[in-house]
Amino acid sequence: MKKVLLLIVMALSVEAAVAQLSLMGSVAGGYNMANNFGAFKDKYNEANSEDLKNKLGSMNLCEGYGVELHYRIMGLSSTVSRTYLHSGTMAKFNNGAKRIIDFNYKFTNALIGAGFNLGENSEMRIEVGMVHSVSDLYSYVKYPTGEVDYHAGGASHQSTHTNIGLAARIAYMKKISDRWFLFGSALYNRINGDDIEIAPSLEYMETHVTHTYSGVSIHVGLGYNILTFD
Repeated sequence: MKKVLLLIVMALSVEAAVAQLSLMGSVAGGYNMANNFGAFKDKYNEANSEDLKNKLGSMNLCEGYGVELHYRIMGLSSTVSRTYLHSGTMAKFNNGAKRIIDFNYKFTNALIGAGFNLGENSEMRIEVGMVHSVSDLYSYVKYPTGEVDYHAGGASHQSTHTNIGLAARIAYMKKISDRWFLFGSALYNRINGDDIEIAPSLEYMETHVTHTYSGVSIHVGLGYNILTFD
C-alpha cells in the first residue's frame, strides 16, 4: 500500500512539475453565419422604403472582448472562458427617427483538449467542449427628441434567451517574457435557437429573427502565467 501511495505522489509531482495556470484577456471579432436576420432586414427595408433615409444593414459581424483561464498539465489542456459580443444595425427615417436593433451575446465556454509545444517559446492548443449562452435582442425606435419607444412600428421587441451548445477552439501562444505571452485564437460556437415555439423571436410580416448563433470569433490578446512549474 505504501508503494502505491508513493507512486501516486511521484506521478502528481511529475505532473505538477510541468503544470501551468494562465489568465488571458483579448479583444474579439466574430461572424455569425446564421442568416435568419436577412429575411427580416429585406422585408423591413422593402415595407418602409418610402420613409427610409438609410436602410437596415447586416447583423453578421460582431465585436467585443473575452477573458480566459487556462490550465495545462503536460499535454492536457483545459479552458474556461467568457466572451462578450455585440452586433447592431440601424435604419434612419426621413423624419429623423431611428429603428435600432441590437444583439448582445455572453458566451461561457468549458473546453478540454491537447497542448503542443512548437518550440521553446511557443505552443498550440486544440480544444472542444460546451458553451452556455445568454443573449439579448432589442428592437426599438429612437425619436429625434431622444425618447425611446419599445412598441412603435410593429417591429419592436425585447427578449433574453439562455441556451447551451457545442464549441471548438484552436489557439496559439507566444512567450515574450518569463510570465507574459501573446496569444491568438479562433473559437467556434454553435447555439440553436430557431424553434420559435420555444425560443423568443422578433417577428415582422411573417419573418422571424431568433437568437441563433453559429459562427467563429477571433481573439487576440495578452496572457499572464499565474503559476508555472517548469
